[in-house]
Amino acid sequence: EYQVPHLANLMAYTKLLVDPATVVANPDQPRRFFDPVELELLGASLKRRQQQPVSVRPHPQPTNKRHWQIIDGERRWRAAKKLGIPLW
Repeated sequence: EYQVPHLANLMAYTKLLVDPATVVANPDQPRRFFDPVELELLGASLKRRQQQPVSVRPHPQPTNKRHWQIIDGERRWRAAKKLGIPLW
């Protein structure tokens, strides 16, 4: 079960288990195309071994479905979201 901590209580560089559904892409992401085959391969890799962290920050305009915005690791986030596995 996921719990969203109060953002004021978070310190910089805190590790959290984050529901991929509460994360949104950063509109300033330079990459615009994500190869679906590569995402499938990455997803399979994420399921087999421990994931690399995805860096997020509090969303500038949070809602009850958007808590976080990607800083680094959008490909990992997309693959995890597709598989429904949590992010670190």
